[in-house]
Amino acid sequence: MRIVPLLFVLLVALPLSAYSQINDTGQTQCFDEGQLAACSVANTGDGASHPRQDARFGRDAQAEAGLLDKVGGGVAGFDFTALDASGDDTEPGGHECVRDNVTGLVWSAETTRNRTWDQAISEASSLVRCGFSNWRVPTRRELISIVDHGANLPAIDTEFFPDTFSFLYWSNASYQPNSAFAWVVSFVSGGSDPISVENSPHVRFVRGSQLPIGPFTNNSDGTVTATSTGLMWDRCPWGREGSNCTDGDAAIHNWATALGIALVANDTNHLGYDDWRLPSRSELESLINLARNNPAISPLAFPNTPGADFWSSTVRTANPIQSWTVNFLGGATNFSLRSDELHLRLVRGGQSFDGFVAFKVGGTLSGLAEGNSVTLQINGNDDLILSENGNFVFPTSVQDMNPYEVSVFNQPDGQYCSVENAGGTIAGEDVKDVAVECASIDLSLSQNEVQFTSLNPGQRAEQMVMLTNTGQPDLVIEQFLAPEEPFGVDPMDCLALPRTLGSGESCSVILSFESMAIGAIEDELWIVSNSSTSPDRIGLSGSVLPGIPIPTLGWAAVALLILIMLLAGIRFARLS
Repeated sequence: MRIVPLLFVLLVALPLSAYSQINDTGQTQCFDEGQLAACSVANTGDGASHPRQDARFGRDAQAEAGLLDKVGGGVAGFDFTALDASGDDTEPGGHECVRDNVTGLVWSAETTRNRTWDQAISEASSLVRCGFSNWRVPTRRELISIVDHGANLPAIDTEFFPDTFSFLYWSNASYQPNSAFAWVVSFVSGGSDPISVENSPHVRFVRGSQLPIGPFTNNSDGTVTATSTGLMWDRCPWGREGSNCTDGDAAIHNWATALGIALVANDTNHLGYDDWRLPSRSELESLINLARNNPAISPLAFPNTPGADFWSSTVRTANPIQSWTVNFLGGATNFSLRSDELHLRLVRGGQSFDGFVAFKVGGTLSGLAEGNSVTLQINGNDDLILSENGNFVFPTSVQDMNPYEVSVFNQPDGQYCSVENAGGTIAGEDVKDVAVECASIDLSLSQNEVQFTSLNPGQRAEQMVMLTNTGQPDLVIEQFLAPEEPFGVDPMDCLALPRTLGSGESCSVILSFESMAIGAIEDELWIVSNSSTSPDRIGLSGSVLPGIPIPTLGWAAVALLILIMLLAGIRFARLS
């Protein structure tokens, strides 16, 4: 570890933007087998031949993953809002200005064509557009901030900047070695060089606080932090070290090796960190100070920087066998063949979203009955079968800043498991607070046996039975398996199956018996539910007693019976 005794903050004479962020490059694809393809572990993972490429990190990767919240619209990680002639928000199409919601700058949607540098500077001061009058020619950094490195001819989001030509556009920066030249940015693919101020390229005017250079803070540990971007840089170019970066030689490597140097740094915990990477073209350009030359960078913040080309991690969309470079002699940004050997400087932090960093999700299980099991899922997949209480972890990791949701896929028999802290968004660390709690589902019956006894033939009898949820989870009555006649069941307020009873709630059923047959009959009512004892059963029994028999008499017998009763009545009358 390098120790620098002097703690300094190098401030530049530019007002800080209230937004104080850097746009990403717009690149959402990675180099793969000689062409651009969707980024994957195979083509840019840490084990790939071209690891840790630009499109794996930052706002663009976050947008590609569907995890970037925007104020407005725009491709990849860009966030633009169209403005009408009055400066009010509007939909893209016929708009006059564009607000960059990342940098806070407001741009003219219209290209002003064919102006010399002096004409462009002069015309800006008198321009009135979208209700604003404080327009200016942009700095080169600002102009590069709207370059879309995922596009070509022109290299810009044409939905918000439709009036853009694949041509050169002026910046307000003169060329430090020769004031007869000034810097332009090409919207063919995004390169930047100085040209004569007498030339007549185009200009796109801007308003708002200028994007800053730095300020840079020496952390006294071999790193330097750019306050405006949040990026932490290796103070020395790779290969050099020491308090003033004088020990060793600044190494040169081809692009693939330069990308892999970050892995070497991470494996050795370089300067105390293990998340280094090669910077994107926009990040690397943010170190350039065009007011300086050879090198075009602060020598106080970054001593002994070679005035030469440095690799970025950004592939050139127009020709993927090339990658973008930044020249620290004068500040030019161009591209080189991937086989060329150039310098490099590592960076970390800033727009630190990494589409390939993943974390584990887990927690605790409690209340599961012995012999039972529960199946959990994360994001609707990755079945995890648990048969014991205690800690659990899903085997599949979830990428950083991605959402997660833990659910119960299969409930245990006779129990219900609920999930606390079930979902959220991964935030740079493992999730350990998911709590799965299982409880028994209990159905209590007011009677387990119902008897209908000593009934006469054809006599109907009824009894009510109460069904109560005496557990904590919801009890769901799914079905009544009714007994056969002469027993009957009326579900009453237990009807409308499935019937859900909350904890402590009850419903009732009426059981009935009506038979003409003599003797005893038995049956059962089955109650199918999610209770731990399902199917619960109510035993039914009923009996019918024989009645007094009445003989069948003929007409003669009836007449004789009537005569006997009359004679008996006469005799009784005489005695009285």
